[in-house]
Amino acid sequence: MARFSWLHFTDLHFGMSEHVGHWPTVREELVRDLERLHKKSGPWDAVVFSGDLTQTGSSADFAALDDALGELWRVFARLGSRPTLLPVPGNHDLVRPKATSATVKAMRAWSADPAIQQAFWQDRDNEYRMTVIDAFAPYEAWLARWRRDHPSELVTEWTTGLLPGEFAATLVKNGDRLGVIGLNSAYLQLAGGDYTGALELDVQQLHGACGGDAVHWVDGRRATVLLTHHPPEWLHPAAQANFKANIAPNDRFALHLFGHMHEPKAQSVRIGGLAAQRWLQGASLFGLETWGDGRTKRIHGYSAGCMHLGSDTAKLSVWPRIMAPNAGGGQNLRPDFDFGIDYDAHSWTETFALRLPVSERPSLAAISVTSFQEPRAPGTPYLSSWYVPRKIQETMALSHFRNLGSAVALWGPEQYGKTTLLRFLLAELAKGKDASAQNVVEMDLGWLGSTVLDSAEDLLLDLAHRLARTVAEGAAADELVAAAWRRPSTLSGRLSSLLERTILPRTPGRLVLVIERAHNLYGKSGEADFFGVLRSWSEAAQTELTTPWAKLRIVVLTSWLPHSQVTCAATSEFFNRAAPVVLDEFTPDQCAALAKLYQLRWPRETRDALMGIVGGHPYHYCSKLFSSLRGLVISSTCRSGLSRWQQGQRGSQLAKTRAISRRAVM
Repeated sequence: MARFSWLHFTDLHFGMSEHVGHWPTVREELVRDLERLHKKSGPWDAVVFSGDLTQTGSSADFAALDDALGELWRVFARLGSRPTLLPVPGNHDLVRPKATSATVKAMRAWSADPAIQQAFWQDRDNEYRMTVIDAFAPYEAWLARWRRDHPSELVTEWTTGLLPGEFAATLVKNGDRLGVIGLNSAYLQLAGGDYTGALELDVQQLHGACGGDAVHWVDGRRATVLLTHHPPEWLHPAAQANFKANIAPNDRFALHLFGHMHEPKAQSVRIGGLAAQRWLQGASLFGLETWGDGRTKRIHGYSAGCMHLGSDTAKLSVWPRIMAPNAGGGQNLRPDFDFGIDYDAHSWTETFALRLPVSERPSLAAISVTSFQEPRAPGTPYLSSWYVPRKIQETMALSHFRNLGSAVALWGPEQYGKTTLLRFLLAELAKGKDASAQNVVEMDLGWLGSTVLDSAEDLLLDLAHRLARTVAEGAAADELVAAAWRRPSTLSGRLSSLLERTILPRTPGRLVLVIERAHNLYGKSGEADFFGVLRSWSEAAQTELTTPWAKLRIVVLTSWLPHSQVTCAATSEFFNRAAPVVLDEFTPDQCAALAKLYQLRWPRETRDALMGIVGGHPYHYCSKLFSSLRGLVISSTCRSGLSRWQQGQRGSQLAKTRAISRRAVM
């Protein structure tokens, strides 16, 4: 049974003038409450943001938003969560065109002019659609930048829709697939004024986000969540009827999340024997309401949620939070008891039947199998029974891991299985005589963002907090770091002292430090200090064999080839010291082993034909096997769908990898 968990934020309005004076206090209380709530509802897989992330939708607003979110993501990492961001734009996330524009005026009468609607949907380059695309251009640029800087292993599929900000994402845990569909409900709200009952969500948006067939897409997931900015009642009456009939009929979505109204609200409605519909309107993270007499009311809140997927039912739990005055005159985020939540758990729960999908399994005549098992989608977390052995790399890595004070670098192109190999190696090490005394500290540089990577202090401080949490928890761990940072020394000296004097002596057995996606740091301001620290630790661990340093093992995963592409001296020195383990493409035998796991009894010529299309790239080969088992046909048409990297750049990348590999063993 998979558990998917999330935070629901909405209506931050970053860039609002009131943020200057009030946001630091709100942020401080939010961080404190996240620390409290993480113990009840974490770790979180996603942060769902239902619009109005900014106030004006400008590039400057989104640049400031990057910094604010970066701070929160560092808090998540410290707490042990690595959430992916799933946002949709709101009516404040666009740069409003001139209200006097003829196009804006014409679109204000959308519901009364079918000709405008027809032109808008039939031709992407018409003046109406281009007005919308231009208005959301800074949002689109920001989202592309964020997704580039914060890739997620949990999100295995991401497709974009017809309008800016629309997407369909698939999250995979323990082989279960949760879908999240985000639709743009703000594209008609291009000017000021009251748009209640004047907006529209068209069914074409839903199908466009899902690659053309939303029904088939939803059927391929255990449950699907819909995300919009506006509540359904803000749609035009005719659009509301279309929404209920064609976009969100009773059993299509397990949950609909939205914001816009600033006040929180939850609703579960069941009519007769039909499936219940669940809606959750989020409290604004930073809302400001102005009354007729000039008084203002600030509203701050959010919620956490999780969905446990069983065999045929799911359990939904929601932890609503709201800012309320305290006895001292300040304010605190607390459980929102207006939702009738459990006084001990601080949440409300609901169990419901999962939607029964149309079977996607091919007939047994199409594939010969002995005992069918649910296929694992590519990119899913490590599972030993689905692991394809890489004997050469395993032997090399394990021999280095077991040496005192070793440092290992796992090299290979993206999606070549570095993390999967790492999980196998850690599991093998855990089988030894000191299995109960293995401590693993993981730091994925792909989750930290440019702001942290460009700051040596933020980067080393983040690592310090991760290390401290191996020997202490919460405030006690923070105090260990604070004490080390008060010492009169350099940043690297403070961190090294913390590790040598406090962490390693208190750590039973070996401490394995894992740095994932190290290539994200190349060329950043923090590169020299970070890899300089790793180099000095590696030297100490290999030379001071009778000191606590001998407990340390360092493993770095990178998709770049440092010797040939990195000029930073500290980086090169670290990788010169680290033992290289290079991942190459799968051999024909390994591809055959992978096909056997999917119980595809293909003849050799069929497997060779597939390798002719995607090579031995583990992820892409796995993707084609998974698609085949789902009833798709492998043919020459697959070639047209391959990316430039697969077709044109794969060979040169592999050639570089092999060249480095040959030099490493000479």
